[in-house]
Order: sequence, then structure tokens, then C-alpha cells
Amino acid sequence: PLGLIELVNDSVRRQMRNEAGMPSPQVHSLLAEADGGLWVGTDGGLVTLDAKWHITPWQELRSVLTVFRDDEGSVWYLTSSRGAVQLKPSPVATIDASAGRQNATTFAVLAAIDGSVWATTTEGVTHFRGTRSDHYFYGKDLPVWSARAIAEAPDGSIWFTAHEDGLMLYKDGTFAAFPASRHPHLAHTTTIAVGRDGSLWVGASDGHVMRLSGGAPLAPLQVFSPESGACRGSTMAVAQSSDGAMWWGTDAGLTRIQAGRATCFTTSHGLPNNDVASLLLDQDGTLWLGTRSDVGLVHFRNGVARVVGPDKGFPMGGVFGIVANTAGHLWWSSAVGIHRASRQSLLDVLEGRDERVNVQSVGVDDGLSTAHMT
Repeated sequence: PLGLIELVNDSVRRQMRNEAGMPSPQVHSLLAEADGGLWVGTDGGLVTLDAKWHITPWQELRSVLTVFRDDEGSVWYLTSSRGAVQLKPSPVATIDASAGRQNATTFAVLAAIDGSVWATTTEGVTHFRGTRSDHYFYGKDLPVWSARAIAEAPDGSIWFTAHEDGLMLYKDGTFAAFPASRHPHLAHTTTIAVGRDGSLWVGASDGHVMRLSGGAPLAPLQVFSPESGACRGSTMAVAQSSDGAMWWGTDAGLTRIQAGRATCFTTSHGLPNNDVASLLLDQDGTLWLGTRSDVGLVHFRNGVARVVGPDKGFPMGGVFGIVANTAGHLWWSSAVGIHRASRQSLLDVLEGRDERVNVQSVGVDDGLSTAHMT
């Protein structure tokens, strides 16, 4: 056996045998990739080669007879010892927002209007623009020591909560701090949103919610406290409905601010749990609520709460964050990975048309670096 040979104009350009890392010189099958790489099936197993013929062993098997790719993108190989084996492409692509620093945690991600992506981590702030990533670190590039939640203003400027440091604004290539000394409740900021009128809404860990003028200098317009009807708990999520109402998930219930009044919805109003960690506002005005416990996903509409729980096939692990895509699916993060279900499947369970929700899950085995996705 001659191994693997590359011919150019009927002449041998390269040859690879055992001494070059091939598990066997007996080559049975090849699968070429668009990037110039190769899958090579040999008597000693399966390997891949990149365009420069750097070799990566995949499986040490006896006689990989055939290698091919199916219509869904999976690679199959047929062996004399194990039969047919399918290698599915990973559904997960990992993007490092920590500039390679070990044990960094990502707190929030924002897809900006201009197509770029912002992320806050334990190390600082990262801005992704195409293939470029700019990292800004605490104590060096940033005027605060902790950036968490992110919101974008209509002019493209980016706001960050900075917890004890108040707020931070990125505008025209510069970061500026708005310290807590400007208002007492800016000392514990946890959530942030920009209203349809351009005003800035900020939630705090003590349950206070503030509406501020969107420009600089910031000027408090309204303050809603637990004493005036807001839930007495740390704000964790925020959404605005088409009627102008602002909804806040807290660890003590669901706060609604509408027409200058705050109302707190709790288990006494039908919620299965007061720990509202995530919110998604649907087009029809429905709120989907997630908690950090294993009660499931809450459908909240017109003051009525209904639950798709573990008894209906909803996975354990809580709902830490939830988004919707244009294909009609809801995605959520949890303590055991990332999950997806169609909106229709969830509604079918709620309306009694189906007994169990159809959920697809992605975990560590699928390429996640950790199962705990906050």
C-alpha cells in the first residue's frame, strides 16, 4: 500500500504513509471538504487532514471502508468492526468573551442595532464586530469595577448597570461613569432598559425602579418603590409591552409599572413561584416568565398565570434567560444546558391539545463548555 498520494499534473506532490502519522498505509475511502480538508478512512482508523496536511486522529478502528456526508451535514463512516457510525456536527459555536482569561463568567449579551455584539464578564466588557473583538478591562479601560446588564439607546449608545458604581455609558468610542452619588438608588443597579420614549429605566437590588431622562446629565423623572407598590425584591429582568407598561421580574414577584402606578404580582395572584428570573414579551401581549426553580415555564396574560411544568415534559434546571426567534421557537438557558420548544407546542399543552411539550436540548455533550448557563 502506498498510503495517501496527492497528484498535480500527473506528478506526485505529496505522499503520506505510517511514518507521517497515518494509522495505516491502506486507504479505503476519502471525503473532500470545501476548505481543502480531507476525511481519510484507512485500515487503522479514521483521520482528518487540513489543507496543509496536518493530521488529526479521530477513531482507531479496523477498516474504515467508506466515508460520506449526508444532506443534514453529518459525516458517516462504515467499518468492519462497528458497522455504520454517524458524526453529527456540533450545534454550538463557542465565542470567547474573556480575552482568554481563565474562569471568566459572562453576565449579559446584547446584539446591537449595527450588527455588533456586546458582552459583560467578570473581567470587563467585550465588543464583537465581525471577526474583530475589543476587550475593555476593569481597572484599566473602564471607569467602573463591575458591568452587568446592557441596554442600547436609539442613537446607538450603550448603557451598562455597574451595581455599586451606578451606571456606565459607551458613546462615540468613550466610556463614561454615572456614579451612585448622583442618586441613592443608583448604588445597587441590576437591570436596565430604554423605553420607547427614549427614557432610561433602571431596576435596583432593593426593588426600586427609576425612570431617568435618557440624555446626559441623567435626571430622575420617577421613582417606584416597594412602598408605592413595586415588589420588594431584587430586579432581575425587564420588558416593555406595546401599551407602554414596564414589567420587572424580581425575586419577590412580578412588578408592573403602568400609567404612573406600580403593581406587584405574586403567588397570591396565581404565580407558581415569586422568583421571576427571566421575561419574554410575546407579540400578542403574553408574558412568558421563567424562574430559577423547577416549576417550569409560566404563561402570564390578562393577570392569569398558567404553567407548563415538568409533569408535561418541561426540563428541570430553571429558566434563567429566554428569547424567541423568527421561526416561532422559544429558547431558554438553565442549570442543565440550553433548550428549545416551539411556541405552538407550548400552547398545545396549555390548551389541552397535547400532553407533553416537545423540547430539544443542548448540553455539554453537544459542545457547551458548561451546563450551567445563566
